[in-house]
Amino acid sequence: MVKLSVIIPLYNKEKYIAATITSVLHQSFVDFEVVVINDGSTDNSRQIVEDISDTRIRLIDKQNEGVSTTRNRGVQEAKGEYVMFLDADDVLLPNAFSEFERMVQESKGCDVLVASFMEKDESGNTVKKCICEDGIMTYPMRSYWEKDFFPRMGNIFIKNSAIRSIGLMRPDLTLYEDMEWIIRLLRVCSVFSSDRVILEYRRSRGGLSFKTPSINRDFAGVVCLKNIQNKYERLILGDFLTRRTLRRILSGDLSGGMTIVKRNWKHIHTMVRAFIDRRKY
Repeated sequence: MVKLSVIIPLYNKEKYIAATITSVLHQSFVDFEVVVINDGSTDNSRQIVEDISDTRIRLIDKQNEGVSTTRNRGVQEAKGEYVMFLDADDVLLPNAFSEFERMVQESKGCDVLVASFMEKDESGNTVKKCICEDGIMTYPMRSYWEKDFFPRMGNIFIKNSAIRSIGLMRPDLTLYEDMEWIIRLLRVCSVFSSDRVILEYRRSRGGLSFKTPSINRDFAGVVCLKNIQNKYERLILGDFLTRRTLRRILSGDLSGGMTIVKRNWKHIHTMVRAFIDRRKY
C-alpha cells in the first residue's frame, strides 16, 4: 500500500493538466500514486496525461457523468492509506507533501488533515490566502464555523478508512457536492490543520462537466435545516443557504431561490442570523 493517493478528476483541462500533474510529481515525498479519472474529455486532456511518463500515474477512462461520480471512481481505485482530491487546474506548492508528512506525525492519528491555501485568478494574481490555525481542532464543526480552518478539495488529506466509513459523494449533486461531503466528514472525523500554504487554487471553473445544474442538483436545494441538530452545522448551512438563495435570485433563477426558502421557511431566522454573524469572523 502506498501512503497517499492523489485523485484528479479530469474533464477538458488541456490548458492546465500538465502543470497540475507536474506539481505532484516534483514533490520531495515520493510514496504516492496519481489516479487520473478522465470523465469523457473531448479535448486533448487525455493525450497530455498519457504522454507523461511516470509509473506512479494511472489513467482511467469513463463516460462523462460529472465530478461526484468521477471522484467516487477515484476513491474506488485508490490504494493509498490517505487520499487527497486535486482539481485538474490547481497546483500544489513544492512543500505540499513534506507538510503532509509533518501533519501525519503531529496529528496523533487524526482522520482529516487540512492545510492552508491561496486563491488565484485567471491571470495568476493572488486573490486571497486562507490561513488555518495550526494544531488539532477539538471541535471541528465549531472550528469550521469560526474559520479556524478551510477545508476544500485540494488542501485536505483524508484517511481512506474514514472515507469508507462515511461513504462516497452523492452522484445526484453537481454543485457544492464537495461541501455536502465535507460536512459529513466533520460530523464524525478528527481534524488537524496547518497554517502552511500548500495549494494554488484557481477560481475559474469553465470546464466543469456540468456548469449550471438545476436546483435539485445543487446541495442548497436538498438541505433542510429542521433535520440538523448540531448548532454550528446549522449556522454553517444557514449562512450557505442564504448566500445560495441570493445568488440564485440575482442570477435570474427565482424558482431555484424560492425552492430553498420554501424548504426552510420555518428557519429563515436561522439563515439570516447565520449570514450576518458569519461576516464577523
